Amino acid sequence: MAADSLPRLLIIGPRSIVGHEGGVEKFAEEFVPRAAPSTRIDALCLVAASRPLPPNVVVVQVPRSRFFRTDKAFYLLYALWLHAARRYDRIFILGMNFAILVPFMRLMFWRRSQIYVRTGSIDYVLPKWSRPMRWIMRFSESMMRHADRVMAVAPSLVAHLEARGIASRLLPNGLEKKGPAPDIRNRDGKVLAIGRVTAQKNYGVLIEAVKRLGDHAPDVMIIGGADLSPEATALEEQCREAGGRARLAGRLSRQEVLERLRGASLFVNCSLHEGMSNAVLEAIQEGIAVILSDNEANRDFMLPDHHYFQPTDPDELGALILKALDQPQDFVVDVSRFLTWDKAIEGYLEEMRLRGPEPVGHPVAA
Repeated sequence: MAADSLPRLLIIGPRSIVGHEGGVEKFAEEFVPRAAPSTRIDALCLVAASRPLPPNVVVVQVPRSRFFRTDKAFYLLYALWLHAARRYDRIFILGMNFAILVPFMRLMFWRRSQIYVRTGSIDYVLPKWSRPMRWIMRFSESMMRHADRVMAVAPSLVAHLEARGIASRLLPNGLEKKGPAPDIRNRDGKVLAIGRVTAQKNYGVLIEAVKRLGDHAPDVMIIGGADLSPEATALEEQCREAGGRARLAGRLSRQEVLERLRGASLFVNCSLHEGMSNAVLEAIQEGIAVILSDNEANRDFMLPDHHYFQPTDPDELGALILKALDQPQDFVVDVSRFLTWDKAIEGYLEEMRLRGPEPVGHPVAA
């Protein structure tokens, strides 16, 4: 089919569609190459693509903001402008916070665009947001009811939306099924935590666990860029107090992250709040031992109880780290329990009435 005859899709929400950390960004990176054979795509992003894209995929770069504790404040204006200026058959909103656009887009009734929303977390529960911002986020969430379809990545999110009178379809994230991972018993003994350095990631409890373990503590690396809050500065000081056994490594490319996962012995997710974490799924796909904080979203993975710890208890976490390093084979998760990204994206293309492409390889940033 000629590219000009394909339907047109606008994606709103990701900072980038190539190689950028973040749950929305990871999904966009997996979705775009699989959807591109079926539709022309314009993607609103903060960062230009770092490698060539399919000819029918265009990145529309939006300036970053540095107020309201977000770098995406200009997204709203750009998204509305694009919707008014160009004819899109479908609009795909990634993230509950941008669902506030739905009623404004509905007012442009002559466009007749189908609007789809994917939600991966409930951000307004986080303490960093002021009361007015939480109200706006809750209002934005309520506007999802006016979309044509809503997709949620975890059973707990589906239940939450149902309680608010919003129907959604469960479409979980996926992973890549590779060949055999390196033997967990022959790894380097290091511990990894992965994700943006934000208060909700709760890295402080991990660093405190390392501090309390003293001479028994393993080396811990926290991989992720900092948000606009003072969280990273506070954690750097906490790392110094822990004697250097824990450190913030900053942002790494996805390829570097996967290489670290294949060499390390243990992955820790200590979040107070999550969606369906892609970092957890990537840890599982790389065959590393996994332990998770006991929160609703992490329980959606339905791992055995011995994988979980209370996210406010550094002593429990420290003891579990030592146990998992001593018996790592007991903490490796069977990858066959989870969907591949091909299967996961197939569900979205089906929901959006787009013809599914042939399976594609995992698009890893160089």
